[in-house]
Amino acid sequence: MPATTTDTIERTLTIAAPPETVFSFLTDPVKIAEWMGRSVTADPRPGGAIRVDYNGFDIMRGEFVEVTPHSRVVYTFGWETLAADGVRPGASTVDFSLAPQGNGTVLRMVHRGLPEMARAGHATGWDLYLPQLAQRASGKAVAPPPALTAGEELASRLNARFVQLRETIEACSDRAWKATTREGWPVGVTAHHAASHAGLAHFARAISAGEHSPLADYTADALNQGNANHATEFAGVTREQALAHLLAEGPAAVDAVRGLTAAGLAKTAAMAFAGGAQLSARQIVEGPLLGDLQAHIESIRAAIRG
Repeated sequence: MPATTTDTIERTLTIAAPPETVFSFLTDPVKIAEWMGRSVTADPRPGGAIRVDYNGFDIMRGEFVEVTPHSRVVYTFGWETLAADGVRPGASTVDFSLAPQGNGTVLRMVHRGLPEMARAGHATGWDLYLPQLAQRASGKAVAPPPALTAGEELASRLNARFVQLRETIEACSDRAWKATTREGWPVGVTAHHAASHAGLAHFARAISAGEHSPLADYTADALNQGNANHATEFAGVTREQALAHLLAEGPAAVDAVRGLTAAGLAKTAAMAFAGGAQLSARQIVEGPLLGDLQAHIESIRAAIRG
């Protein structure tokens, strides 16, 4: 029976399958994906990782705390997110306990550690997915999540890049923040520059809509000068400032790419920085946005490692 207290979400349901079967649907990544998410990785042992991609954007990451065959599974639970107030990986815990009842299983799920503002949304999620667990464990089919559109697939990749950048910035020490990256800039400048790539999402959206953007008129020399000016202006940028910039600009950039259609992504415009060549909205997203963003993240991480 559903129950949500001030500190936890609790759900109990009876499943027409033995505990061994239900346990497999809590630990086997292929089976987890049959009732929760579009792709799953899981290493079901204490300290092993679990990651559930629900729809390309809502991605849970945690770590198994306890795995007792056929009776209990516990893992930490949080989101790879750009939301400033999102539940982060490791912040909450999901506890499944299984008890035999005749030929079936009584499953109790307790989700602990969620902030008050997040409980209603997570309760709604469990009320969707736990019945699907009962269906699959008892041999009934569950409709798979819808396929991503062309824009959603690219936006999912962009969201993942921005999350990587967020976690890289947050993990950077004071000393490493001043290290020099391959670009010849301090880590802080490179991080802020990388976050500024969010603007390219709106550039791609303009191309897809057949609109002219001033960025198309920038020559390679002008872009290089702009980057040099940015490095000077933000030479003293702090972690907090770079992170705030990313969290302010990243979500809107992801939404902009998410709304692009296959036809829009195929539209082109002449680019001065490419010698007047016609580049498509997709090429802007895959190259200067996704490709260069990944290169900057790798450069930052290399500088941090020393």
